[in-house]
Amino acid sequence: MSGTVVRREFPEGKPWPPIDHPATYEEAEALAGHRLDRRKNFAIIRGIVHDSAEWTDTCSGCACDCGCMGSHGNAGCSECGHTGKRRQAMWVPIDSMMETYLSQDSEPA
Repeated sequence: MSGTVVRREFPEGKPWPPIDHPATYEEAEALAGHRLDRRKNFAIIRGIVHDSAEWTDTCSGCACDCGCMGSHGNAGCSECGHTGKRRQAMWVPIDSMMETYLSQDSEPA
């Protein structure tokens, strides 16, 4: 199983949704300054290499239906397919680029 690299761009007039363009591992490795694990997915966002982080979380659309104030798991709803769980994902800057990421002033408008 091999990963992919994308370059995420935010157009001037319409910043959302962002547009993902194919990129290469060589591009990402040049920015990162070291080799990357080619089994993982990466994104180049505003010149910073990001890694894909994924996890399972409780569903925000459902709650327990017994009135106990949530002392046990969610009962499920149509949003999560009655499992009480949702898959979440986000792009996180890789460790070697975290200092560069934190030194950026703010998100461009």
